[in-house]
Amino acid sequence: MSTKAAVKTVWVLILAAFLIGLGLAGIGVALGGNVISSTIPLRFVDVRTGTFYDRGMTPLNAPGVTDSKSDVVREDIHTISVTGVNARILLIPASEGSSDANYVSYSIDAQNVDDYDVSVRNGRLSIEYRIRGRVHFFPDFGWMQASSTDDIVVRVPEGVELRDVNLQVVSGEVDVQTKQSVQIDNLVIDAVSASIDVEHLGVLTPSSLRVNSVSGNTTVRDSRLSDFRVTQISGSTTAEIANLDDFRIEVNTVSGHISKDGETLFRGIGDHIISGPGGFINIDTVSGSVDLWNLAQDQFESEDDSIQYNEDNDLEPDMDYYEDNNVGEGEEG
Repeated sequence: MSTKAAVKTVWVLILAAFLIGLGLAGIGVALGGNVISSTIPLRFVDVRTGTFYDRGMTPLNAPGVTDSKSDVVREDIHTISVTGVNARILLIPASEGSSDANYVSYSIDAQNVDDYDVSVRNGRLSIEYRIRGRVHFFPDFGWMQASSTDDIVVRVPEGVELRDVNLQVVSGEVDVQTKQSVQIDNLVIDAVSASIDVEHLGVLTPSSLRVNSVSGNTTVRDSRLSDFRVTQISGSTTAEIANLDDFRIEVNTVSGHISKDGETLFRGIGDHIISGPGGFINIDTVSGSVDLWNLAQDQFESEDDSIQYNEDNDLEPDMDYYEDNNVGEGEEG
């Protein structure tokens, strides 16, 4: 046998021994080996149903199997950052009359709350989803992920002014309500496929809002903005903004349409600009639609909602409101 052949044979034997050893170790872990299985959190998956099981074959994503944790942050908070995967993220006013109504608080209901890191540092509350070290026999494709949705709720007391709020989610919902004079200077929402609802933003001074979304609908109601930036692939955006007539609007679209007060401004591919003396609106969309509605300052201050939900939770404008203000239905996009 030649030297080259001998060396090749040796390497083949070493590789075979390594693979056999790795396979035996995997079998030992799967069968519940005392040392390895106690230090490595295994989970198994039924590829037919997408259900994950722990070492004791208890379904991890069975309905009702959730953990929870909550806390009150007893210090001044000016920045909030929340990151989730399949989650509902709510930022809402604190409950009136509660003993903790003067502080920012949070609650997390999840299949595994240990997947979330919570930290408070230098006025910043951070809630971040992290995948911890786990061994999987199959990759976590989307159709194999847990079926339930985590709930992350942040409650903010009346009168608090937040400099920056960053909310990120892959799929699910993002709901921001600031009816009780909660001021957010800069709100950034990043989502892949999620429903986004923002209400009464900029209650004290105009706010900056940026939404980055791949798909899913975005609704902004009764808000006063200094600038509004939307980047989306598909889905629709409906925004009701105080003093919209003052805004400079810049649009880049491929096949979507942009309308204002029910009248189509732009449709199809191209860059379009409407000059205005006040704020700035930038819209970058591929196939989604963007519908903008003007809200006069006195109507904003009266907190009179003009966009309502129908029985199917789809957004539909209250046309009586617009007719009262001499705005017609316009053409459909």
